[in-house]
Amino acid sequence: MPRPKKHIDEDTLKQIKILASLGLSNEDIATVTGLARRTMERRAGVVLAEGRAQMRARLHRIQWDLAAKSPTMAIWLGKQYLGQRDVPLSTDQQGAVIEYVHRVITTTATTDTPSRNPALGASADVRTE
Repeated sequence: MPRPKKHIDEDTLKQIKILASLGLSNEDIATVTGLARRTMERRAGVVLAEGRAQMRARLHRIQWDLAAKSPTMAIWLGKQYLGQRDVPLSTDQQGAVIEYVHRVITTTATTDTPSRNPALGASADVRTE
């Protein structure tokens, strides 16, 4: 003969949701509420999911607040949500960092005469278009 079903009342469901929103494991929630873990997961799975969703939303809110004060957190969130990434430094065979210099030359004049740009060195000619 199967044992009788244990009734899960509204107060217990509220307690499950609160404990899930605090980040407790299913095993811990079951221990606190006096339910078997599998029974709780089967019969209160929706409530567990709602509580965990509240926990994640609260955590996101805290992270965004921290990002305003912490460059490290802002960088981490940028990597997680914006697809930003670190560009690894290149090294030579001896392990020394290779520094890349990227120069962008823009012109606004429309003449064909060469001009000297001291920022590019004495031997660099820049032709304007």
